[in-house]
Order: sequence, then structure tokens, then C-alpha cells
Amino acid sequence: MALTKITGELIETSPTLSTSITLTSTDAGSSAGPDLILYRNSSSPADADYLGQIQFKGRHDGSGDEIYAKVTGKISDASSGTEDGLIETAVKGNGSFVIVSRQKSDKLQLLNGVDLEVDGDVAIGATTVDPLALSFTGTGLALNEDSGTAFMQIDGGNGSRIDLGISGSRNTTLYADASVTELGRTTNHPIVFKTNNTERVRIDGSGHITPGSDNAQDLGTNSKRWRNVYSADLQLSNVDTGGNDVDGSEGSWTIQEGENDLFIINRKNGKKYKFSLEEIK
Repeated sequence: MALTKITGELIETSPTLSTSITLTSTDAGSSAGPDLILYRNSSSPADADYLGQIQFKGRHDGSGDEIYAKVTGKISDASSGTEDGLIETAVKGNGSFVIVSRQKSDKLQLLNGVDLEVDGDVAIGATTVDPLALSFTGTGLALNEDSGTAFMQIDGGNGSRIDLGISGSRNTTLYADASVTELGRTTNHPIVFKTNNTERVRIDGSGHITPGSDNAQDLGTNSKRWRNVYSADLQLSNVDTGGNDVDGSEGSWTIQEGENDLFIINRKNGKKYKFSLEEIK
């Protein structure tokens, strides 16, 4: 059977069509058309009511018919004046239907463990497409947790930038441009570096670099040595370490530079000494 023209309402079609159906509008105006309307004329509409469904049906290798996919329209909120609708897509997986997506007025959801796989470029709100381009009018991309107290902002205004914060403050900033890469905090709080969930190095709010714990870490190793160490005065102390390997005593000393001599100060008794130096000619 060939259906050649629809001029009014199509109430019933019999026999089943075995070829395609084409709805044609010759209207030269700008209004939508032709329209395909699935109308659920319920006397008691309610939330979660089905409105209509398009099914994709075919045969399986056991000579039976099978619905392989379907698109369903539903009522999400039937309240007059604040109506909400949704579209669900379901496909057959391992013999059972799985709802894979749900489109609402404010979001598109991928459901039941469905992955989003893209073979190519992705652009979300972007005018140019890189491997992943995310942008909008403003400072960059902002990612917030549900409570709105923590956020990450990627700002591409003058270089590259990642801001991490709490309650709207840019507390931690990772910034890079053509001349510098910068990691910092905007508040008077430390930056802590950890390995194995244990603090190893800390930069405090005044800029002092300290180990994670007292007398527990080395600067360099036997096989990984710093080439040169530059400092002003050199402070040496083994107090509260159990003493040295010679006489077991503990001390606290400061080595300072003079114009012609090196001096050492005993910080426990206040005595001052001068190194005996012999010039090599």
C-alpha cells in the first residue's frame, strides 16, 4: 500500500505500511510544518504520565519481532502554568531495555552508566574547536560543587590560569604565561606538599620553607647532591636529636662571615670564636 497524500486527520491506517511515510507541506510561510503530533487526551493528567512513544522494531535471528529502541515523551510536572516535560531514549541492551538518556528543560542526562564517547573535537559554547574547547562570555570556565562553597575557575584572559577557592575566594592560583609559571595563595596560609599522604615540605605564610616534621628529612642524598648551597649565616643545631656521634653532646652554633675571617658563635653559652685559616699560595 502506498500512502500518497494526507489532507486532514489520519485516524487509522490499515493495512500496515511497508514503505516510508512522507509528510509534505507546501506552505511558503515561516511557520513550522508539517507537524506530527502525538496527543494523549487524558481526563486526569498526572506527573510521570506517558504522552507518546516512537518505537523502532525489527526482526531477530530467531524469526521473531523485537523492539530495539524507543523514544518516549513524558509529563514531568503537570501543574497548570508550570508544566514540565521530558524525552527519554531507551535501547535494548543484552535483551533488556535500558534508559540511556533523559532530556529535560534544564539538563541532558546520560543514565545507567552510559559513557559519552567522542571521536573528534568537542566544543561547548565555543567559537573555535580544539581537542576540548570550553568557553562562555566572561572570565573563563567555572566549576562549582553543589553547595557552591568550592570552585575551580580556568581563566584564559591573559595567559593560562587555574584558580581554586572556597566560598568565592581565589585562595590558590596556578598561573602561567610566556615568561613565568606561578603557584601561589592569595591568603596568609601555608602551601603543603605531601607524599604517601604525609606532609614533607611546607611553605608558610611568611615564605619560610620547613620540613614536614622536625629532624626527619634530608636535603639531598648520597647519590643526589645539590651542587652548591648559597646562604647568609649558617645555623647549626642538633638540640633534641640525641647528640652527635663523637661525644654524644648537643650544641647550637652559628657560622658568620667576616671580611678576612670566619666566625663561629656558640648559641648555648654565647662564646665567640674565630676559625684559624692558613692561606695557600
